[in-house]
Amino acid sequence: MSPALEALYRLLLRAYPAAYRRGRGEEMIGTLMEAARPGQRHPSLREAGSLVLRGLQTRAGVHSPHQRRQTLAGATRLAVLLLLASTAAVSLAEFGPIMGSPATPFTALRPLETLFAAAGLVAVAAGRHVLG
Repeated sequence: MSPALEALYRLLLRAYPAAYRRGRGEEMIGTLMEAARPGQRHPSLREAGSLVLRGLQTRAGVHSPHQRRQTLAGATRLAVLLLLASTAAVSLAEFGPIMGSPATPFTALRPLETLFAAAGLVAVAAGRHVLG
């Protein structure tokens, strides 16, 4: 294949961190050169843009396991927050009619349910996830 094409690929791979290039650079160059069309002298604009974009994302740590854990933790916190908000809203909506005519001994616990749901909601919203 063309040494000029390989040089251009190496230049584009500079967007990746040096440690990443040391570990995977030769394999990436080999794959890119194998996928190149016969007589190709330069990478396509799409291919060049993709290499640079993925290199910058790798530098930013977008694909790291730490980033995935943070995303999962954030999604879980949001789900808990929404669940607590729903529980507090339903409990509060049922609170008035129950207080007017308590029918069973368990209905006396409804105010506690509302209080705990609201306290959990406030704790999670304030960042106290374990307490919430």
